Amino acid sequence: MKKIDLILGLPKSICFNFCQLPFKEAIKLPVVVSWRTKFKSLKGKVQIDAPIKTAMVRIGMDGSGTAFYQPVVIENNGTLIFEKGVQFGGGGQICTMNSESVFSVRSNTKFMGEYHIVAEGHIDVGSGCAVSWNTQIMDTDIHNLLEGEHVVNKHKDVVIGNHVWIGSRTTIGKGVSIANDTIIACDSLILKSFEEEKCAITGMPIKILKREVDWKM
Repeated sequence: MKKIDLILGLPKSICFNFCQLPFKEAIKLPVVVSWRTKFKSLKGKVQIDAPIKTAMVRIGMDGSGTAFYQPVVIENNGTLIFEKGVQFGGGGQICTMNSESVFSVRSNTKFMGEYHIVAEGHIDVGSGCAVSWNTQIMDTDIHNLLEGEHVVNKHKDVVIGNHVWIGSRTTIGKGVSIANDTIIACDSLILKSFEEEKCAITGMPIKILKREVDWKM
């Protein structure tokens, strides 16, 4: 992150913080956003679950390649919960669909670029995670599937554990829970929960590639 990026993004960072946070927190600018960032909706709020410091959350200020030069689209109608050291690269979508929707990200988790996060209920991503390119995490089908007047495809919460590496072009669907220390291979479609820790997996269907593995950035 270069100083020039901080300076260019200052007007939008001020707008975002003072629209989404209490004044005493907003004045410290804990969230910095790129000047390319697009605000589709700021009807919701942001909650910082850590001591407030400047630039402790960065949106669209990181990444490399073409994604760095693409805007992040923020549509926050619910609640965004961040801890310290959270980073979102460029070219992504962050969406909470309604006033009850929650998207929470724990400390030192990085979304690289060109990601799509859509929460109707609650999506929780743990600490120390790495979410690679062209990934999608959704707890909803967005459109309702009806049997008569009964909705049969209601949203279901998504929980990603701590220290999870999500490979590029991976899709994680509603109702999925992923164990700590999991590695998800590129091009995976994950529609069922996986509870065994320290495994490298692929899907669909889910298949264990290797057990007792670890990873680091």
